[in-house]
Amino acid sequence: MIVQVLFLLCLQQTGWALRLSEHQGMMGKNVDIPCSFRVKDPTIDRKYLSIIWSFQGKEILSVQNVLVKSKDPRMSYRAKAEDGIADLSISNITITDGGIYKCLTSYKSEKEEKEIRLDVQAPPQITITNKVVVKNKESSLQSVISGFYPVDIDIKWLRDGEMLGNDIMGKPQKESDATYSVRSSVKITPTEEDRERIFSCRVQHESFTAPLREDFQLVYGDTPSVHISSQVFKLDVEQRLVCIVSGFYPESITVNWFLNDTLLENAKTERISSSAVESVYYFTPTKQNFNMELRCVVDHATLTSPHVERLLVKVADLTARYKKHTVIASVLVVVTTAAIIIILLFIKERKTRVPKVRRINRFPDGTFSLDVDHFYPGEITVSWKVIQPPSSTQPRTIKSIITMDPNQDGTFNATSTCESLRGEIEEDEDYVVQAVVEHRKLKHPKCTEWRGGYNKNKGKGNALSWTSFSKKIT
Repeated sequence: MIVQVLFLLCLQQTGWALRLSEHQGMMGKNVDIPCSFRVKDPTIDRKYLSIIWSFQGKEILSVQNVLVKSKDPRMSYRAKAEDGIADLSISNITITDGGIYKCLTSYKSEKEEKEIRLDVQAPPQITITNKVVVKNKESSLQSVISGFYPVDIDIKWLRDGEMLGNDIMGKPQKESDATYSVRSSVKITPTEEDRERIFSCRVQHESFTAPLREDFQLVYGDTPSVHISSQVFKLDVEQRLVCIVSGFYPESITVNWFLNDTLLENAKTERISSSAVESVYYFTPTKQNFNMELRCVVDHATLTSPHVERLLVKVADLTARYKKHTVIASVLVVVTTAAIIIILLFIKERKTRVPKVRRINRFPDGTFSLDVDHFYPGEITVSWKVIQPPSSTQPRTIKSIITMDPNQDGTFNATSTCESLRGEIEEDEDYVVQAVVEHRKLKHPKCTEWRGGYNKNKGKGNALSWTSFSKKIT
């Protein structure tokens, strides 16, 4: 017996390694770190009992007699010393609570010391940040996986349970609470058949016994068209710049103005309809921003990267630098202007073309648009009306906007967009949407109609059938 005691003392003095046990806890939950002890006495007198808990080498809780002292209000001792239990209770544990704990118990001349490693885990959460796609066009599905610990994680994308390739996982970022978050994306080219399929983001992490999966269906959208409306810049003269964005779905969209890489915070964006907005910025060009670049940057769920429209600041400084040449310059201006007018009249006559009126398009959000191609001159009018029932003699006017784009041959293209009719018509009754185009090269205004209504042959389900045709108003 004496030999055994001397052997144990020798082990302690020579740095005998304690047996390390492991314990796990989940972030945000309560945990009891186990520690038990044995004494020779059949009954324990608590005035001789001492329990000391330390973490990473620093004392955090002590029990002397019946007095409990804790350095952290989350840490407490609720065990029964009479049963030989010295468990440490920690409420609402965090990632930083993970590490090596020591439990030292002493009773009279008897001492026991144990080490316990607490491993704290945090389960990830999946947030699908983009599920909007464009049919038959490469699109990106995106998600954020957040709040997990430890950092090792596996992310996969599925379609009807089958794994997709081309997935990309970013570098995990450490958050203020010591957990991690990471972005993941996958590129797909959606087809019509994908509308009914189930897509999933699946995550495997050691905090789960089974993978976590978030299922969703695709949202089919329309990409925006962007056009900047401006005039010739004049030095120190304020000008109204308008960035018109139209034809997009879903409705959420972001439009910002930049001067080179500087965000212009005074721009104001207003919604025209569910699929059209305009962003207005009042800009006063100075000599300092000559040859700088104005940019209208549009961010939408259908875009894999923001769409950028650019406008170079070219200021016409009207200050005369060489006064002695004023007379000569004036004569040259008159002669040059006359020659330009003659040339422009000749070119204008040659470029005059009759507008090509396309069919009316209806978008998923209920708005309508009409394209008119390759016409000259650029002055054109497109007016919209709705007629319900089709036999009605009192059509209602629909508000619309029109955007213009020049072609390389000097002609113009125009897109006219009108508001959604949802809430404005009876959708179970036939109606006609009418667009009338007026241009100087048309002998008569040209009318295009789109018809819609309730299809009784489909039975239940309020199915709709659509037809379209064009005619000239004589």
